[in-house]
Amino acid sequence: MNSPRLWSLASVIPTLLLLVFLVLQTAFIFLDYQTKSERLLLQSREEVLGKVNKLQQSLSDALMRHDNAVAERELTLAALNDNVSQLLVLDENAEVLLSNQMSLKFMFASAVLPEFEWADFYQARDKNRLLYQYVEAEKNIYVYAPLQLARKDHSLKRNNTGAIFVSYSLVKPYQTLLANTIQDSMKNTLVVAIALLTLTILLVKMIIAPLNRLVQAAQQLNNDNDDAFPQLKEGQGEIGLLQRAFMAMADKMKLNFEQLSASEQRWHYALSGARDGVWDWSIESNQVFFSARWKEMLGYIEDEIGDDIEELEQRIHPDDLMDMFACLRLHLAGKTPFYEHIHRVQCKDGDFCWVLDRGKVIEWAEDGKPSRLICTHTDITEYRKAQDLVAFQAYHDEVTQLPNRRKLLEHLAIEISRTKQSQQWGCLLFIDLDKFKQVNDVHGHVAADTLLRMVAKRLLQMMEGGNIVARLLGDEFAIVLPQLGDEPDRVAEQALGFAQAVRKRIASPFVLQGQRINLSCTIGITLFPDGEQSATDILRQADIAMFHGKEDGRDMIHFFSEEMENRVQRNHNLQQMLRLALEQDEIKLFLQPKVDRKGNVVGCEALLRWYQPQRGWITPSEFVPAAEDSGLIIELGNWVLTQSCLMLKHWQQSGLPEQFKTLSVNVSPKQFLQVDFIEQISRIVKESEINPNLLELEITETILVSQLDDAVEKIKALRALGIRFAIDDFGTGYSSMSYLSTLPITALKIDRSFVEHLETQVSQQAIVAAIIAMAENLGLEVIAEGVENVAQLNFLKAKGCALFQGYLFGRALSAEEFSQNLLPKAAPQFSTVDA
Repeated sequence: MNSPRLWSLASVIPTLLLLVFLVLQTAFIFLDYQTKSERLLLQSREEVLGKVNKLQQSLSDALMRHDNAVAERELTLAALNDNVSQLLVLDENAEVLLSNQMSLKFMFASAVLPEFEWADFYQARDKNRLLYQYVEAEKNIYVYAPLQLARKDHSLKRNNTGAIFVSYSLVKPYQTLLANTIQDSMKNTLVVAIALLTLTILLVKMIIAPLNRLVQAAQQLNNDNDDAFPQLKEGQGEIGLLQRAFMAMADKMKLNFEQLSASEQRWHYALSGARDGVWDWSIESNQVFFSARWKEMLGYIEDEIGDDIEELEQRIHPDDLMDMFACLRLHLAGKTPFYEHIHRVQCKDGDFCWVLDRGKVIEWAEDGKPSRLICTHTDITEYRKAQDLVAFQAYHDEVTQLPNRRKLLEHLAIEISRTKQSQQWGCLLFIDLDKFKQVNDVHGHVAADTLLRMVAKRLLQMMEGGNIVARLLGDEFAIVLPQLGDEPDRVAEQALGFAQAVRKRIASPFVLQGQRINLSCTIGITLFPDGEQSATDILRQADIAMFHGKEDGRDMIHFFSEEMENRVQRNHNLQQMLRLALEQDEIKLFLQPKVDRKGNVVGCEALLRWYQPQRGWITPSEFVPAAEDSGLIIELGNWVLTQSCLMLKHWQQSGLPEQFKTLSVNVSPKQFLQVDFIEQISRIVKESEINPNLLELEITETILVSQLDDAVEKIKALRALGIRFAIDDFGTGYSSMSYLSTLPITALKIDRSFVEHLETQVSQQAIVAAIIAMAENLGLEVIAEGVENVAQLNFLKAKGCALFQGYLFGRALSAEEFSQNLLPKAAPQFSTVDA
């Protein structure tokens, strides 16, 4: 059977017109019949009720007079209508008194009439109501009407009540009505049929025939006939316009085909140059053309891959498949102008390569749905590897491959949010390896990096669940322990236990380059969430706790507290104020005299004092640590040294007393360890034009312990210029006495902590005596600090100490006051310069 699409319009159009006409004509006949039926029923009802009303009056009068003859005549006249099936007069017991059928007289209606209803009869008899009923299925009208009857046997009772029963049939009237309706419609049908036939002939001649010729011409064009396109006999109106448009389209199509062929050749050339694979999907048939290059990219040859879409689907990585097809469906639904997606495709050897898949729908079906899609595959595996490497490096430490600070903060932010939702507490451990710099200095950077990787491996072995370990900077690590519990105290106990395990694990010896390396670590711990702190705030709190552990002696575990944060904040504020103090000349130079055994001032030590307008005097013990932490100590140290040298130059010009030997200036470890420290000192001494022999630099034993070789070189270089060196706070560090014989120092300063208990502690007396004796044997001067009473002075003199500092000889004085005492004949005129 031919497809409906191939049916000719010459048969389709007349058939459709005929069907439409028949449907409409049938509907018209039905509606006309329905209208007339309703009108017939209404007229019949009025007729029946009119007869019943008339019979009620006439029959009641006749029967009340016992004039049965008149009653029978009235009944017979009323029953002359052919549609009246039954017309009965019933007494109070439903016995037939009169009837249009004589055989029914004196019989009960219920026995001879199936349609008789006692309930309706009682309603008419007892309630004096006229009951009307139309039965659609039987096409019958039934009426029960009350009727007054005469009394029986001349009794004194009131009159009896009977009823009139009428059965009126509409079967014949309806049949007649239907026949008349059909007969009337036949005339209209004939007229319309003639009009349709005429219209069909015109359609065939004016539209269908020219269209058939146009179809034949299109078929000839479809046969790729190179002959000239045949001329068509022009039709009328729109058909003529269609023919002319078709001719123009045929010429344009020929030109487009030629251009398309040339474009296709260029396209194939471009694809071969770009080395992209092509897959061409016919959506309706679900067949796919895979180019040779597409197969080659995956390691296949021509015949190893079929032409079904499953060949592509089964090779896409499972993690990428759903997202890829979701992106493709969006384009097929017309929601995106083109399809583009990056995913992994499995190669023949089982590995996956990354491809950039791009395509576009180029054909649509008649229903508007896409029918053909062409896509290209570009191999971007190497680019993706480089991109993944960059992404990994952005979030991981290069040495240990652990997450870095950035990754840690992102992870910590997520865990903080989770703990807030679950009402669970977590903790952050900030781990700093103690004295790791010594390993770096002794064994070199390569070995130090190896040791860091070994530490990272040990920490990773302790991780489980949602724990994460990260490397921050240098020898700093951090561990996040989330979701530990809902009671902070219990969580703190767990965190402490874990930190102790970490410390124990780090303390286990490492073997590096055949040598055993022992490490310790200081750990700061903070719990989260605590209020609205961010991940950065939590990390800072753990850092603060670790820092205070360092201050308490290293190899410690410290929990963060609000007091720590307040101290850090005060320290930060102090650093900011200190910067302004240097700019606004609030830092002042004070001098503490050094005296000999006879009480003569033979030198002095330069000290700093800071007067802040809002806070008053701020002690060095408070602001010097802040300067050390912020790095301002270098700027501050240069300022002290410059001012001291300018003052010393003035004293020289004014005439120093013969007994004055040295002006001492403290040098911080950070300042001493500067690469250009020698150049800075040399420049200041040269510019101030002082006698270098009068300048003494005081350094601590910390410098000698951490950077002995570097310290020896710098001290020797400056000693060559004549500058003196003294070891400050001697005996309080972790010094080895061996360096005293190798360092070109000139003096030792006994720390005040030994001097203040000389009167009460024998052990302190022994230490001080030993230091003095050792210095004497090494040819070094000894200066005792913190001498505050005569008893201390006498003991020191008795042991051989020659130089003293302390409140016994006077407090530190401002530079102006000290100059007046030192040079009574000349007022100080030295100037100050910015550091």
